[in-house]
Amino acid sequence: MISLLTSAALAMRNYKSMGFVAVSTNLGVTMNIGAGEGASGGYVNNPKGVKCQSFTGKLSGIELNVADQDRDLVTCVLRWYLKNPSDSLRLFWNKSVFFWSPWFGPLATGTMGRNPWLEIHPLRETIKTKSGFEMVAGSIGKTISWAWILGNVFLLFLGWRMLWVRGGLQRLWGSSALSMVLVNWLTSLITIGDHRFRIPTMSLSLVLQMVALFGFRARTKELKPQKEVEILWPGLHWKRKSQTDNLSS
Repeated sequence: MISLLTSAALAMRNYKSMGFVAVSTNLGVTMNIGAGEGASGGYVNNPKGVKCQSFTGKLSGIELNVADQDRDLVTCVLRWYLKNPSDSLRLFWNKSVFFWSPWFGPLATGTMGRNPWLEIHPLRETIKTKSGFEMVAGSIGKTISWAWILGNVFLLFLGWRMLWVRGGLQRLWGSSALSMVLVNWLTSLITIGDHRFRIPTMSLSLVLQMVALFGFRARTKELKPQKEVEILWPGLHWKRKSQTDNLSS
């Protein structure tokens, strides 16, 4: 509701000042940076983009306002994706990797490099030496980074599945949270891949991932010789009898 009301306020502001209803008019420009021949899916200094011509008002000769121009550019880029499926899949993969990449490391791609926290990152000192740089940027660093990316996505969907199985309010909350994360991810796929773009829904993805970790913890505990395994947490409640109890009964 906060997001919807904020967007409505921006649209009303633009209507009062510019005469058209739009939240912003840079979507087409952003999408064009992440598409076209030679695009990597991320930020580039001199993007070639997609060669587009105006559609709205092309035959009638009506002069387009900024919102209509942006809308036409969005349509043009979407048509390019449909006409170039192989390039589109390559860019979608790159943008997904960029979206889930760590803040720091050989696979890190995006604008979180400006984060002041990175100034005190322990690996900042490590990469100043040759051996440290080879470790971080080499096979070890890439392995850790890929484990981070794949682990994030795996835990995200596993946590959602655990809530789905529970049913009721847990299923509703888990599906709503996953939907918002996926919409955020999809937005990055059609615009630019950047690990900063996952921040708006990071609280939701982290909760789903923690649900998965709590599930692993519950399954691990139930293998130990104790009377019962019980985890009490809003939305989650596992209670199993241990193998010792089963034998004694």
